Amino acid sequence: MSIDLSGPIQDLLRKELTRAEIYLRNDKYKEAAESYLKAAELSDKLQKYALTPQQRTKRAQLANQYRELAEKLTNGELVKIQNGESSAEKSQISSDISKLIHVSNVTWADIGGLEDTKKEIKYAYGLALAKVKPGVMMGKLSNILFYGPPGTGKTLLAAATSNGIDAVFFNVKVSNILSKYFGESTKIFSGLYDAARRAAPSVIFLDEFESLTAPRGASSETGPERRLLSTILAELDGLAEKGSDRHVLTIAATNAPWSIDEAVLSRFHRKIYIPLPDFEARKKIFEIHLKKHGFETEVNYDWLAERTRRFSGREIEQICGKTIERMIGEMNMNIPSIVDQGKDAIRNYEIVLRPLTRKDFEETLKKVVPATPSKPHNSFFEWIENEPPN
Repeated sequence: MSIDLSGPIQDLLRKELTRAEIYLRNDKYKEAAESYLKAAELSDKLQKYALTPQQRTKRAQLANQYRELAEKLTNGELVKIQNGESSAEKSQISSDISKLIHVSNVTWADIGGLEDTKKEIKYAYGLALAKVKPGVMMGKLSNILFYGPPGTGKTLLAAATSNGIDAVFFNVKVSNILSKYFGESTKIFSGLYDAARRAAPSVIFLDEFESLTAPRGASSETGPERRLLSTILAELDGLAEKGSDRHVLTIAATNAPWSIDEAVLSRFHRKIYIPLPDFEARKKIFEIHLKKHGFETEVNYDWLAERTRRFSGREIEQICGKTIERMIGEMNMNIPSIVDQGKDAIRNYEIVLRPLTRKDFEETLKKVVPATPSKPHNSFFEWIENEPPN
């Protein structure tokens, strides 16, 4: 029986079309042509999964259209006259924004625990996308803030949200953008939201969001920072989306919500606390990284969960990784000598595994401590008490 690959192919097609639009808008015609050619090839592949003759014909027509666009771009027929802006600068910004585009494959099942948090997130974006009766006017929820200790799964939750609504995922590490484009950050963020609107439905994930904004009036605030803040406020207000059905969901993540400007915080319709995993969540995380990855263990998951209080999900993943790595090293000490025998010898060698023991985990656990001490953890609850409700 053949496997239906139409879903993944459609995801790749949408990603290439988004890249092509970004390149085209920024006068990067060679790259746009390449993306349209890739889109044509993907449309060709989709034809075999068409459910009706009409659908097959439509996909063939789209493939031809993408090829024609690529040809015209290659021949210079669609090239616009430069408007005085730096072509090199626009090309660099376009390229960097394109690299932020992802099609997420993360599902809710990939995230251990946090069931109440998942429900709250699903409710928030579900409310934003659901139909409203004619004549009823509701505020459009488009901004969510995740806050909590580091390593608690904020990125995974944002990726699962994107996958859940079949959206293009823009994964943005804010500190990287600011360090590379200091003084020019407004162009990046304006271009980012413009690209997201063209690719809608889309999710923009802004990690380390606190580095974007500081309380206004701070002595260190500069002119570029004030302009950036104004740009952020305008985008979070969704002014460019008024009257449009193109939905862009912004999810920001922070480990220090108290460092964010109050005016910016007020633009987030939902502020969702992402806690350290509780006992049951820790058990689930261990199961995901051990059992579901094919590794056996003689250790009771209750014991592992009990020994990892105050550890984040990321730290538990690292504990599993280090423990597995040590076991593999112990069981396969002969690999260097097999490599000396040649390529065929090592390719025919099967890595030897054994069940993980309590001693294996104890060796790892005695070398690690949770990065989140109890005092900063309490700071989140203090902030919650002083913040107005969602």
